Amino acid sequence: MKTQSWQTLKPAVYFLVKLILFYTMLIWLFWNYIGVSDPNGNYYFPVLDHFNALRMVLCFLLYPVQYLFQLLGYDTTIYFYEDLYRNGANIGAQGFFKLQVAFPCLGFKIMIAFTSLMLAYPGTKKWFFIPLGLLFNKVFLYTNVNRLLKGLHNPVA
Repeated sequence: MKTQSWQTLKPAVYFLVKLILFYTMLIWLFWNYIGVSDPNGNYYFPVLDHFNALRMVLCFLLYPVQYLFQLLGYDTTIYFYEDLYRNGANIGAQGFFKLQVAFPCLGFKIMIAFTSLMLAYPGTKKWFFIPLGLLFNKVFLYTNVNRLLKGLHNPVA
């Protein structure tokens, strides 16, 4: 009886162990990457300024929003702060609104959790769904556009 119950639990336990290991590994790699690419960090590696994942995600998020507002006739500007890791960037329309997008708002931990879940899940077609899910995560961040559009109706004094 004991062996039979272990046989039914074994796949779930194996999945959970793999999930925890993948998440731990990916979050460790992520924070180490942040540590060496942050100019204010102890282990700054200047070459990574050209491959800054945070800036790439901010560009992927903010430039389409800027294009959308320019199509609507608003003069929008994007400003990247010197310290991206603490301040991020902001997008604004002259006289209407300004929205700051900071590092915690970009969903890196959600992307890491999703990737860990997909890597731990048994199956072979997951390599198609990992990029698709990460892309969906970024598209979901475009819902911030809704907040921007609401900001157009409430001008800043």
